[in-house]
Amino acid sequence: MSDQPRIDSGSRSIRIGVLADGVFKVVLAAAYAAFSAPLSNALDVPGWIIQATAILVAGSGIAEIVASRHPERRQVIMLAVYDSAWVVASGVAVLAASRGVGGSGSAWFLFQAIASIILAALFLMRRERP
Repeated sequence: MSDQPRIDSGSRSIRIGVLADGVFKVVLAAAYAAFSAPLSNALDVPGWIIQATAILVAGSGIAEIVASRHPERRQVIMLAVYDSAWVVASGVAVLAASRGVGGSGSAWFLFQAIASIILAALFLMRRERP
């Protein structure tokens, strides 16, 4: 017998989903870091904001990867809220930029940075077990 506790299929799905989302965030952060100069020019965003966002998004992804070892339903809810907010923030930034509002790109990256800090903290805070 293995010392590992058995994981039901629901927990396995949560684990895989959280792990996949964490890996995606790490890859996205690497892309932000690798392409920060062209992103900075194209979106008129200071490079340091993109670099800081890359670090914080990577940290959030790593927190998700770590947390995926202990799958919880609340993780799915947190990811749904984060991803929904990301879609809304992205839409608002695109709309604002299309109307000539300055700083839209910076606001979009700053949203991701702040949301990533919050998400990482929530993922690393394990709920008390009864």
